[in-house]
Amino acid sequence: MTLRHTRLFWPRARRAALLLLLSAALAPSQAATQDAPSQAPPAPLGPRIFCAQPVGDYGEALQGVILTHTYVLENRGDADLHIIHLQPKCGCTITHIYQGNPRVEVQIDKRALIGSKPLVVLKPGETCDLDVELDGTLMAPKPLTKPVYVLSNDPTQKKFELLVKADIKEAVFVEPNPLQFGEVVCGTQKTLRATVRLAEGVMLDLLRANATPPLSATFARVEQEDAAAPPCWTVDVTLTAPEKTGILSLPLHLETDHKKLVRIHLRAIATVRTTVSFACDDPGKMERVNFGRLPRERPGPVTRAIEIVNGDPAVPYRVTAVEVESTYKSSFATEIVEVEAGIRYRVLVRAAETLSARFFNGSVIIRADHPTLPEKKIPLVGQVSG
Repeated sequence: MTLRHTRLFWPRARRAALLLLLSAALAPSQAATQDAPSQAPPAPLGPRIFCAQPVGDYGEALQGVILTHTYVLENRGDADLHIIHLQPKCGCTITHIYQGNPRVEVQIDKRALIGSKPLVVLKPGETCDLDVELDGTLMAPKPLTKPVYVLSNDPTQKKFELLVKADIKEAVFVEPNPLQFGEVVCGTQKTLRATVRLAEGVMLDLLRANATPPLSATFARVEQEDAAAPPCWTVDVTLTAPEKTGILSLPLHLETDHKKLVRIHLRAIATVRTTVSFACDDPGKMERVNFGRLPRERPGPVTRAIEIVNGDPAVPYRVTAVEVESTYKSSFATEIVEVEAGIRYRVLVRAAETLSARFFNGSVIIRADHPTLPEKKIPLVGQVSG
């Protein structure tokens, strides 16, 4: 080999060696690139409803005051959020929804079918305001929590819950309420007095008292030495006991000039009785003819007695007739024993030995010559065993 040939060979050899080294270095990275799986694009979220403060706490609030809290609803998804319906759980809450800046209230067609058309459509990242009004006018004074549901097309929260909290305090104090008249005699009158006071900061005036017979009511403002003290009234309620006996629970109310707290409610409770008493030999001391448990085999009739006493001799009570009203009336007999005319009577009710009904009931009807108690019904009960 000549010198010329040697000079030409080495540069070529160096180039070939260099190419071999480069291809060896690049081969692993190319193989790794070919072997690595391709990255899948992220799955779409769809619409997502979000509220940073889902609990609206009004704190302490007086009856008769309307409170408003604003919730900001946001679409944190990647598709349009359709707000379909607003569903307060209680009639004391009213909802208003707003869009835009400045915000404009969305008019809701209450006649439209729910879901037929969205109330609001929020693009991804958009927000709207939901105002919830709490009307504490008829609320009992106590802490409360009321839910408001937002129905949407969010697949994860189709019924999104917001909460309204408040501690309702009395705006008006009525003492006593209810008015407990206790026992009153038919045809007599009884008057009780209640006091109406306002909580500090409440401004109203009484306009009239509304009561229906047998109740009547009047009120008067109380003059107070401290001019800055909340107003106070006395309310006199009169009950004229009706002829019908029994327990009465009667409402009445005071109308006010307040825009929301338009009525102050009171109640009167009484037991109306006559001057005539009816004592039955019932183990539970109840006003009923109780035969208890009778054996099936009896030697003769079983008798129960009703003792009648008229406490007002000036108005005589004269028993004229007694009968048993029952499916098994043929198995009963009655007798009137006059102890003292117009004052005391004993009524005997006898169950015949032939009465075999497992359970029996009905009424003993006592008719009398009396202006307020011409008829008295006393329950009848019993059973036959064995």
